[in-house]
Amino acid sequence: MVIMAITKGLVYRANNKIAKANEVADTLIKAQPLNPDFLTFKGVLLLQQQQWSLAVTAFEQVLSNKPGDFNSLFNIANAKAALGQLDNAKSITTNLLETQAEYAPLIILDAKLDRDMENIPLAIEKLSKLTSASKTNIKASEALVDIYTQQGEFESALNELDKLNKV
Repeated sequence: MVIMAITKGLVYRANNKIAKANEVADTLIKAQPLNPDFLTFKGVLLLQQQQWSLAVTAFEQVLSNKPGDFNSLFNIANAKAALGQLDNAKSITTNLLETQAEYAPLIILDAKLDRDMENIPLAIEKLSKLTSASKTNIKASEALVDIYTQQGEFESALNELDKLNKV
């Protein structure tokens, strides 16, 4: 029954029927309020709806049952970045990078935080290193193009786009 319910919720989410997916998540959490899988599902839905503070709360509840859970911490960092709590988000990404130094989405988030905290050279360095290591990391290239464009370095942005076209 529970597996069918969570599967149903995931199908609703995949089909962008967020209200229905929320109903499923709420029903599951009502039945098992401390279940980390159900709380994670709800947290992801909240992120998708850009309800950052509520998402943080959901993932913090997961951490109370699964201390140090990488995905929860990563999602909290994303939500806190969206809330403008850059120092808090940066603290989380810095700690996570100690054990997950090669995880590209984490590196990209960390670099974006560097950018938002006005450390542009460090952000460019991290993203350039990532794009050099993986020519197909489109998200890293997009972030790098965005930074170059914001800085008025249009030639560098075009060069990065040219690299993507060669992939």
